[in-house]
Amino acid sequence: MMTLSHRFPDFGRDAPGDEQTKVDEDGPLQNHLREAYDAGYSAGQADAVQAQADDRMSLSAELAQNLQDMAFTYRDAVADVVLNLRPLMQQIVGKLLPAVARHGLGGQILEQVGPLIQCHADAGVIIRVAPESHDIVAALITPALPDVLSLTTDATLASGQARIQVGPAERDINLDALITDVSNAMTAYFHHVEQEHSNG
Repeated sequence: MMTLSHRFPDFGRDAPGDEQTKVDEDGPLQNHLREAYDAGYSAGQADAVQAQADDRMSLSAELAQNLQDMAFTYRDAVADVVLNLRPLMQQIVGKLLPAVARHGLGGQILEQVGPLIQCHADAGVIIRVAPESHDIVAALITPALPDVLSLTTDATLASGQARIQVGPAERDINLDALITDVSNAMTAYFHHVEQEHSNG
């Protein structure tokens, strides 16, 4: 069997007289090629490192922007919820708290009278309330302190106020002032939230 290799030239063998065309491995051309390869490799590696750093910075900037947008959206949502609660809170402070204060006045009086009686056991207790609060307070405190108590009305007092006198000691209860303080604090809070919301 005959092969076809004789028909094609063999480039693996050195042709006669080719000794001058061989490249010297330590010659200037080979050194130049190595330096060019190393320079290209280093430049490619530097480009890859720079591209990776740029990608990282871009991702970091996008993440920071997304977090900032989320925080802004969250603050807006909280501000909207709080501002939508304003009418409810105004109803509570304007209508519910005064009613609770009227019914809680008797309990406040009893709470204040106890320590005063202990300090001045031999003195009588005089409680002054607004005319419109008399019946509510009388129903609550007269059964608790029937013998030592004198409940009178004072037209200068508002419905959430009372003046307690036990001997020389005197205390004032002013639930109306407390309600006013709560109302003012609530108004200031909602004003602050509204300002932050409008300023962004």
